[in-house]
Amino acid sequence: MRFWIQKRWLNGYGETPPDLWRLTAAGVKAFAIAAREHWRGFGFDAREVFQTVRETDKAVLMRCTVELPQSGQEREAEFWLPKSKTADRGFVKMKLREVLERFPFVGIRVKGFAI
Repeated sequence: MRFWIQKRWLNGYGETPPDLWRLTAAGVKAFAIAAREHWRGFGFDAREVFQTVRETDKAVLMRCTVELPQSGQEREAEFWLPKSKTADRGFVKMKLREVLERFPFVGIRVKGFAI
């Protein structure tokens, strides 16, 4: 990832070789903000990962496959997701954890999505 920073955010700028420059506290903060904005731009959409079963004005009913590794089985599970949250990876993870709580097995996971 590349981003622009101000010269004043570098310790040793112009005084030492470029490989010895270090970010100041303000530079570290700028990097964190740039990284957050960079990753936010990647288009995650739950509709591309999970099957849409039904849709209303405000929510989408999604279907996922839950893997049960101890028995070697797969089960289908459904969950509602507000349309405004389909691109929010953290919210989708929370909803999938709720789905996994329905199954009393150890080591279960959602197929095609890492929690």
